[in-house]
Amino acid sequence: MYQASLSYKVLQRYLKIITAASLISFETIEQCYVLTQKGQDFLEAYKNYSKINKNIEKHINYVDNKKKNLEELCSSK
Repeated sequence: MYQASLSYKVLQRYLKIITAASLISFETIEQCYVLTQKGQDFLEAYKNYSKINKNIEKHINYVDNKKKNLEELCSSK
């Protein structure tokens, strides 16, 4: 909660949502939340998505910079 800078109320809401989605489960004996296999699969898919998204953003920024350079060259004449 503290590391994520979440209030207790917000944390409880998130825990309820991800528990309902079966991404985590609460272990009553150990009194802790555990990542489920579905949660592990989700994290892996998100990591892959994030890598792809970063590469796409880099490419878009590169193209945007080249486009701006061309526009500047054309407008200076």
